[in-house]
Parts: sequence; structure tokens; C-alpha cells
Amino acid sequence: MSLENVKQIKETTLETEVNEYLSKGYTLLKILSSKIQRPDCEEVRPIYILGLIK
Repeated sequence: MSLENVKQIKETTLETEVNEYLSKGYTLLKILSSKIQRPDCEEVRPIYILGLIK
């Protein structure tokens, strides 16, 4: 998909927000991952990139 057709981009780590954006007409553009380092553990979380098409 060309980003020329995307008029708004949202980024979230929450699955509930992803579902809300999808129900509003956004399209899932990409899923990335983020590593969070804490003193007691290391956590990898998804980052969802969504776009609203023109």
C-alpha cells in the first residue's frame, strides 16, 4: 500500500485500541516490536501502526 493514500496515522500498543481504530475504518499498516528493559525482566511488546485511507 502506498502511503500517499493515507491521511492519518495512529500508533498504539493496546489491542483494544487497535480494534476501535479498525472499526472506525483504519487499516493495519504494520506491526513492529518494542523491547522494554526493567530491573526484574525484559518484555517485548507489539506496536501497531494504523492508517486512515483518503
